[in-house]
Amino acid sequence: MDTPNESQVNAILQMENGVTGTLHIDADSVTEDQAYFTIYGTGGILFLTDPNQFGGEVRFLPVESESGKKAEPYVLPAVNEYSGNSRGIGPSDLADTILNGTPLRPSAERAYHVHEVLSAMLRGGTSGAFTDIRSSCTRPEPFI
Repeated sequence: MDTPNESQVNAILQMENGVTGTLHIDADSVTEDQAYFTIYGTGGILFLTDPNQFGGEVRFLPVESESGKKAEPYVLPAVNEYSGNSRGIGPSDLADTILNGTPLRPSAERAYHVHEVLSAMLRGGTSGAFTDIRSSCTRPEPFI
């Protein structure tokens, strides 16, 4: 498969709060699409669903069980009603902004920050060096 762009990206990210994470993206895979996020933390592993879809089970595997036995992953309860085909969630959020003055999620500030981080990952891969990020953005409240 010919991919004329950066189809494999590996990055080490250090957040403003000091948390460090790694990101691995491989678009050259010819097998089943695996667009899932897995977050490894000190308390366990969080398995998120495909970010291209709505819904799905979010599972958590604790480091160890309370009884000392091997821990088993369990499904976390849903935090909102948007588990089906929720294509109207964007317009709903925009309407809430217009009617109630809530901050708009797809802000220019957030878009610029994401663009700067993605561009810095590509530059860092070429130069082999870490790149400082100058922009920042506020974290939106959960959409519940």
